[in-house]
Amino acid sequence: MEKRVGFGRAFLLFWKNYFNFKGRARRAEFWWWTLWNFLIFSLLGLSSTISFFYWFANSFDGHKTAALNSAIIFMISAGLYLFLLVATLIPNIALLIRRFHDTGRKMTVPICFIVATISYNFINPMVRTDAQHHGVLWIFVVLFLLIYVALAVYIFVITLLPSQPEDNKYGRGPAGKKFEQGHAPTSHKSYSESATGSHHTHYE
Repeated sequence: MEKRVGFGRAFLLFWKNYFNFKGRARRAEFWWWTLWNFLIFSLLGLSSTISFFYWFANSFDGHKTAALNSAIIFMISAGLYLFLLVATLIPNIALLIRRFHDTGRKMTVPICFIVATISYNFINPMVRTDAQHHGVLWIFVVLFLLIYVALAVYIFVITLLPSQPEDNKYGRGPAGKKFEQGHAPTSHKSYSESATGSHHTHYE
């Protein structure tokens, strides 16, 4: 039996599988990291917001030392937020793809969703300006948003699904590999590490 993934192990697996787009990720691995992601960015966002307002308020009140300290905290928090936003982009995409693989699905939908997200962020400012004078563009925006929301809901549902029990072309299933008669079983690799070439064995 494979080793269960908990809160701490999910954090390690996330960074260990930074460029792993070929393996499988169990539901626990995905959602434990989602919790990590939420906590990290919530704390940094809260720290940035509070320190910014303290910096703003102390600057007007003439409290130079307090304003300086608040400014330093704001810059550190905001800097870490932006750094981690960029640093976690690739492994977040990889984790989502492995979650799809774990349910027996290809990476097509996640890739389409990512492309749609990037496209929307670039096109949206320009479209919003021109759409006020062009009804056709408004129709395009509405259709795009409907498709985008549909993809987001579909992805969310897939991440909630249990693992495909049997092995598939992306890696081992939670039920363990089924071997043909006359072939001896090999050691159990961690499902997220099986595609990375790791030689560590894990047993429950």
